[in-house]
Amino acid sequence: MKFLGATYLVVLTETKQQAQSIYEKIQSYLSKRGLELSAEKTRVTHIENGFDFLGFSIRQYKTWQGNKLLIKPSKDSERKDKGYVPYHERPAH
Repeated sequence: MKFLGATYLVVLTETKQQAQSIYEKIQSYLSKRGLELSAEKTRVTHIENGFDFLGFSIRQYKTWQGNKLLIKPSKDSERKDKGYVPYHERPAH
């Protein structure tokens, strides 16, 4: 069964093993309800590698002050927004 009204989910864990364990538990939970995770849209990654989620790029950086979390518009969402100006805000010529 494909569930078109998808729910978006991010799970943060300390280790890759924990992430794999949670992934398997979520798969099992959904399977019992006739649902499944999208293989092409689901991935396990380290937060330092970053990921895009709902139009934002999320990444953790190490600095001399400790870890910093950076959340900014993703390149895809910036590209989509560039050049778009709502009709009522366009300058008159």
